[in-house]
Amino acid sequence: MTELPPEQFEEAINHFIEQEAGGYDALEAETFFALLEKIDKERKKKVLTVEGQIVDGQLHLTLQNSPSSDVTVHENEIELPDVKIVVHLKGTEQLAAG
Repeated sequence: MTELPPEQFEEAINHFIEQEAGGYDALEAETFFALLEKIDKERKKKVLTVEGQIVDGQLHLTLQNSPSSDVTVHENEIELPDVKIVVHLKGTEQLAAG
């Protein structure tokens, strides 16, 4: 359940709330929300450590740890499944000339 996207998780919760007990004891709201809070706390955010270095006036990023194989780093770009991040440094013209 902790792997579901937020929309599907919400849909599953709504389905659970709407369905009848079907011969089972109903789960008290206090217990349900306590369990939901516990599940939410157990979800861990992935942490990516990116290191940057200026080489010949250009930013070069490297990924220090990769808990997700869906992330790639090349020079000044970080690619995630749905997002591509391009980092530009201000003032790099001065660094290259200096």
